[in-house]
Amino acid sequence: MIKISSTWVVLLVNVLLLLADESAARICECQPTDGYLVTRLYNIVANNWTAQDVIDEAAVGFVPIVTKMTGFQQYTAALTGNSSTVFFMNSFSSYDNAKAAMAASQKYVSEGRLNGVITPNQFTEDVIAYTFNAEDCVTTNSTGSFLSSRVYAFYDDYITLGKMREVGNDLYERYKYVDGFVTYGGTLHTPDYDKGFFFNIFENEKGALKGNAMGTDYAANMPKMPNNSLIVEAMGPIMFDHLCVEIDALAAASSAKSNSYFDTLVSVFMVMVTIFIN
Repeated sequence: MIKISSTWVVLLVNVLLLLADESAARICECQPTDGYLVTRLYNIVANNWTAQDVIDEAAVGFVPIVTKMTGFQQYTAALTGNSSTVFFMNSFSSYDNAKAAMAASQKYVSEGRLNGVITPNQFTEDVIAYTFNAEDCVTTNSTGSFLSSRVYAFYDDYITLGKMREVGNDLYERYKYVDGFVTYGGTLHTPDYDKGFFFNIFENEKGALKGNAMGTDYAANMPKMPNNSLIVEAMGPIMFDHLCVEIDALAAASSAKSNSYFDTLVSVFMVMVTIFIN
């Protein structure tokens, strides 16, 4: 019977762990423009809490959870222009992952310090129909910019992603000329397509206000838009914006620093294998 020393075991385990780390690394070179989006507009019901307090609590407690979930793409928090509400949204690569993030957020609220502080106002679980950015490849977050958003109820029987993309293209051709334009996106509630969520990011408040005004005017007057009614709109500064592209860049930098250790470990392992065989 061959006996394997503890040194062999430690080396083998370390090599396997490093290989697993490399294979599990996400590839997010540019911020994704497709996937699934979940949004949460909360009422703040505790008098001693502000919207910024809620965002700070999420930044400390939920950011470390959601950014490590499978398929993570983005987690954004923003003020709304209404001191009694606060807004969050996540995007993920699949519907199941997005649903899991929504469930995780509700668990975090119900079991933590935010229990009794916030209650649901409007939640959405959507497929992303389109995303347009000022940059071809987004690699930096939009913290400090302004987010405008609109949720609509739809009443047409035959709404498709294709039709919504026509709406998106039409509006993008208008939005892109507004000073400070960063992003314009639109989503459809899954699976029924009975609601839509639309959002803009602008570098300045004036642009964000114009984004909502242009969106509501288009929804009310343009025939390409499905029959609809506005449920809620919001506009305010983005207080944090975590992107997979930035998280993966940090992971890549960390991985590069560990390469020399990895190479040394593999070399030592191969030498010991050679000794063992001989």
